[in-house]
Amino acid sequence: MVYYVAYRALKGRNNPHIVHKLQTLGCKPICKSFWEADNQSIDVVIRVLQGTFPIVLKRIREVKRPTFIKEICADFGSLTIVAYRVSKESDNKKGKIASLLRRAPYIRLCRGVYAFCQKPNSFDRNGILVDGRTFWEFIRKEIDEKAVILSRVVIVNREAVKVLLEETKKRVENDIEAIVDGYKDIYERVVVGQLDKREALKKAKKLKTRFLMVKKVAIFYEKWLR
Repeated sequence: MVYYVAYRALKGRNNPHIVHKLQTLGCKPICKSFWEADNQSIDVVIRVLQGTFPIVLKRIREVKRPTFIKEICADFGSLTIVAYRVSKESDNKKGKIASLLRRAPYIRLCRGVYAFCQKPNSFDRNGILVDGRTFWEFIRKEIDEKAVILSRVVIVNREAVKVLLEETKKRVENDIEAIVDGYKDIYERVVVGQLDKREALKKAKKLKTRFLMVKKVAIFYEKWLR
Protein backbone atom coordinates (compact mmCIF):
# COMPACT_ATOMS: atom_id res chain seq x y z
CA MET A 1 0.00 0.00 0.00
CA VAL A 2 1.19 3.50 -0.83
CA TYR A 3 1.04 6.22 1.82
CA TYR A 4 1.54 9.96 1.49
CA VAL A 5 3.04 12.15 4.18
CA ALA A 6 2.80 15.93 4.45
CA TYR A 7 4.74 17.65 7.19
CA ARG A 8 5.51 21.08 8.51
CA ALA A 9 9.03 21.46 9.82
CA LEU A 10 9.21 23.53 13.00
CA LYS A 11 11.58 26.46 13.41
CA GLY A 12 15.09 25.31 14.16
CA ARG A 13 14.48 21.89 12.63
CA ASN A 14 17.19 20.57 10.31
CA ASN A 15 15.17 20.17 7.12
CA PRO A 16 18.02 18.75 4.96
CA HIS A 17 18.44 16.07 7.64
CA ILE A 18 14.76 15.08 7.27
CA VAL A 19 15.01 15.02 3.49
CA HIS A 20 18.11 12.83 3.60
CA LYS A 21 16.46 10.33 5.96
CA LEU A 22 13.31 10.14 3.85
CA GLN A 23 15.40 9.51 0.75
CA THR A 24 17.35 6.79 2.58
CA LEU A 25 14.05 5.09 3.42
CA GLY A 26 13.15 5.02 -0.26
CA CYS A 27 10.47 7.70 -0.05
CA LYS A 28 9.69 9.66 -3.22
CA PRO A 29 9.32 13.46 -3.08
CA ILE A 30 6.22 14.89 -4.73
CA CYS A 31 7.08 18.39 -3.58
CA LYS A 32 9.22 19.80 -0.78
CA SER A 33 7.15 18.66 2.23
CA PHE A 34 4.94 16.04 0.59
CA TRP A 35 6.32 12.55 0.09
CA GLU A 36 5.22 9.10 -1.02
CA ALA A 37 6.10 6.19 1.25
CA ASP A 38 5.41 2.46 1.13
CA ASN A 39 3.76 0.25 3.71
CA GLN A 40 7.07 -1.18 4.97
CA SER A 41 8.62 2.20 5.79
CA ILE A 42 5.67 4.30 6.99
CA ASP A 43 6.19 3.59 10.72
CA VAL A 44 9.84 4.62 10.50
CA VAL A 45 8.89 7.69 8.44
CA ILE A 46 6.52 8.83 11.19
CA ARG A 47 9.31 8.46 13.76
CA VAL A 48 11.66 10.47 11.54
CA LEU A 49 9.07 13.25 11.42
CA GLN A 50 8.66 13.48 15.19
CA GLY A 51 8.95 17.12 16.17
CA THR A 52 7.11 18.24 13.04
CA PHE A 53 3.39 18.12 12.31
CA PRO A 54 3.04 15.04 10.08
CA ILE A 55 -0.18 14.24 8.23
CA VAL A 56 -0.38 10.66 6.98
CA LEU A 57 -2.69 9.92 4.05
CA LYS A 58 -3.63 7.01 1.83
CA ARG A 59 -5.81 6.44 -1.23
CA ILE A 60 -8.95 4.30 -1.06
CA ARG A 61 -11.21 2.96 -3.78
CA GLU A 62 -14.55 4.25 -2.57
CA VAL A 63 -15.68 7.79 -1.83
CA LYS A 64 -15.97 8.05 1.93
CA ARG A 65 -18.22 10.48 3.76
CA PRO A 66 -16.94 12.52 6.73
CA THR A 67 -17.55 10.96 10.14
CA PHE A 68 -18.67 12.80 13.27
CA ILE A 69 -18.47 12.03 16.96
CA LYS A 70 -21.02 13.99 19.00
CA GLU A 71 -21.45 16.39 16.05
CA ILE A 72 -17.69 17.07 15.94
CA CYS A 73 -15.85 16.14 12.74
CA ALA A 74 -13.48 13.24 13.38
CA ASP A 75 -12.67 12.43 9.76
CA PHE A 76 -12.89 14.67 6.65
CA GLY A 77 -13.82 11.73 4.44
CA SER A 78 -12.42 11.42 0.92
CA LEU A 79 -10.32 14.36 -0.23
CA THR A 80 -8.80 15.64 -3.45
CA ILE A 81 -5.19 16.67 -2.86
CA VAL A 82 -3.37 19.26 -4.96
CA ALA A 83 0.41 19.52 -4.51
CA TYR A 84 2.85 21.79 -6.32
CA ARG A 85 6.43 22.96 -6.05
CA VAL A 86 6.75 26.34 -4.37
CA SER A 87 9.18 28.48 -6.36
CA LYS A 88 10.01 32.07 -7.26
CA GLU A 89 7.22 31.83 -9.84
CA SER A 90 4.68 30.96 -7.17
CA ASP A 91 6.03 33.67 -4.85
CA ASN A 92 5.53 36.21 -7.65
CA LYS A 93 1.92 35.08 -8.03
CA LYS A 94 0.98 34.85 -4.36
CA GLY A 95 -1.78 37.40 -4.93
CA LYS A 96 -3.42 35.32 -7.67
CA ILE A 97 -3.19 32.15 -5.60
CA ALA A 98 -4.64 33.88 -2.52
CA SER A 99 -7.46 35.38 -4.59
CA LEU A 100 -8.41 31.94 -5.92
CA LEU A 101 -8.21 30.32 -2.50
CA ARG A 102 -10.59 32.94 -1.06
CA ARG A 103 -13.24 31.32 -3.27
CA ALA A 104 -12.29 27.78 -2.23
CA PRO A 105 -13.31 25.63 0.74
CA TYR A 106 -9.95 23.97 1.37
CA ILE A 107 -7.79 22.50 4.10
CA ARG A 108 -4.14 23.48 4.06
CA LEU A 109 -1.87 20.52 4.79
CA CYS A 110 1.49 22.22 4.34
CA ARG A 111 3.12 24.74 2.02
CA GLY A 112 2.05 24.00 -1.54
CA VAL A 113 -0.30 21.15 -0.53
CA TYR A 114 -4.06 21.66 -0.22
CA ALA A 115 -6.99 19.31 0.38
CA PHE A 116 -10.47 19.78 -1.09
CA CYS A 117 -13.79 17.98 -0.74
CA GLN A 118 -13.94 14.97 -3.06
CA LYS A 119 -17.55 15.69 -4.11
CA PRO A 120 -17.99 19.48 -3.97
CA ASN A 121 -21.25 19.37 -5.96
CA SER A 122 -22.90 17.79 -2.92
CA PHE A 123 -22.50 21.09 -1.05
CA ASP A 124 -22.16 23.64 -3.89
CA ARG A 125 -24.77 22.72 -6.47
CA ASN A 126 -24.33 25.98 -8.40
CA GLY A 127 -20.59 25.42 -8.86
CA ILE A 128 -19.75 28.96 -7.73
CA LEU A 129 -16.82 28.02 -5.50
CA VAL A 130 -13.37 26.82 -6.58
CA ASP A 131 -12.89 23.06 -6.25
CA GLY A 132 -9.74 20.94 -6.27
CA ARG A 133 -9.66 20.34 -10.02
CA THR A 134 -10.15 24.03 -10.84
CA PHE A 135 -7.34 24.95 -8.44
CA TRP A 136 -5.06 22.27 -9.91
CA GLU A 137 -5.71 23.46 -13.48
CA PHE A 138 -4.80 27.02 -12.47
CA ILE A 139 -1.62 25.90 -10.68
CA ARG A 140 -0.56 23.67 -13.56
CA LYS A 141 -1.04 26.50 -16.06
CA GLU A 142 0.35 29.41 -14.02
CA ILE A 143 2.78 27.95 -11.47
CA ASP A 144 3.94 24.36 -11.91
CA GLU A 145 3.13 22.28 -14.97
CA LYS A 146 4.05 19.16 -12.98
CA ALA A 147 1.55 19.89 -10.21
CA VAL A 148 -0.08 16.72 -8.87
CA ILE A 149 -3.74 15.99 -8.17
CA LEU A 150 -4.76 12.91 -6.15
CA SER A 151 -8.33 11.77 -5.63
CA ARG A 152 -10.05 9.61 -2.98
CA VAL A 153 -7.44 10.34 -0.33
CA VAL A 154 -8.16 10.05 3.40
CA ILE A 155 -6.20 11.17 6.45
CA VAL A 156 -4.96 8.20 8.47
CA ASN A 157 -3.82 9.86 11.70
CA ARG A 158 -7.02 11.33 13.10
CA GLU A 159 -5.20 13.44 15.68
CA ALA A 160 -4.20 15.70 12.79
CA VAL A 161 -7.86 16.23 11.83
CA LYS A 162 -8.62 18.20 15.00
CA VAL A 163 -5.72 20.59 14.40
CA LEU A 164 -6.58 21.08 10.73
CA LEU A 165 -10.24 21.67 11.58
CA GLU A 166 -9.37 24.38 14.09
CA GLU A 167 -6.98 26.03 11.62
CA THR A 168 -9.67 26.07 8.94
CA LYS A 169 -12.22 27.56 11.33
CA LYS A 170 -9.74 30.21 12.47
CA ARG A 171 -8.94 31.16 8.87
CA VAL A 172 -12.61 31.86 8.12
CA GLU A 173 -12.93 33.88 11.33
CA ASN A 174 -9.83 35.90 10.40
CA ASP A 175 -11.31 36.64 6.96
CA ILE A 176 -14.49 37.96 8.55
CA GLU A 177 -12.55 40.05 11.09
CA ALA A 178 -10.50 41.57 8.26
CA ILE A 179 -13.71 42.60 6.49
CA VAL A 180 -15.12 44.14 9.68
CA ASP A 181 -11.85 46.03 10.19
CA GLY A 182 -12.12 47.23 6.61
CA TYR A 183 -15.54 48.74 7.27
CA LYS A 184 -14.26 50.36 10.47
CA ASP A 185 -11.35 51.89 8.55
CA ILE A 186 -13.72 53.33 5.93
CA TYR A 187 -15.94 54.85 8.62
CA GLU A 188 -13.04 56.40 10.54
CA ARG A 189 -11.50 57.89 7.38
CA VAL A 190 -14.85 59.35 6.30
CA VAL A 191 -15.37 60.94 9.75
CA VAL A 192 -12.03 62.77 9.62
CA GLY A 193 -12.47 63.77 5.98
CA GLN A 194 -9.76 61.52 4.53
CA LEU A 195 -12.21 59.72 2.26
CA ASP A 196 -15.04 61.15 0.17
CA LYS A 197 -18.43 59.50 -0.20
CA ARG A 198 -17.79 58.14 -3.70
CA GLU A 199 -14.53 56.43 -2.74
CA ALA A 200 -16.06 55.15 0.51
CA LEU A 201 -18.95 53.52 -1.37
CA LYS A 202 -16.52 51.97 -3.86
CA LYS A 203 -14.46 50.40 -1.06
CA ALA A 204 -17.57 49.29 0.82
CA LYS A 205 -18.88 47.54 -2.31
CA LYS A 206 -15.63 45.55 -2.60
CA LEU A 207 -15.90 44.52 1.04
CA LYS A 208 -19.50 43.42 0.54
CA THR A 209 -18.50 41.26 -2.44
CA ARG A 210 -15.71 39.75 -0.38
CA PHE A 211 -18.08 39.10 2.53
CA LEU A 212 -20.64 37.34 0.33
CA MET A 213 -17.91 35.00 -0.92
CA VAL A 214 -16.70 34.26 2.63
CA LYS A 215 -20.29 33.52 3.56
CA LYS A 216 -20.63 31.02 0.68
CA VAL A 217 -17.38 29.33 1.72
CA ALA A 218 -18.53 29.19 5.36
CA ILE A 219 -21.86 27.64 4.36
CA PHE A 220 -19.97 24.99 2.37
CA TYR A 221 -17.82 24.17 5.42
CA GLU A 222 -20.93 24.03 7.62
CA LYS A 223 -22.61 21.49 5.33
CA TRP A 224 -19.41 19.51 4.75
CA LEU A 225 -17.77 19.52 8.19
CA ARG A 226 -20.60 20.88 10.36
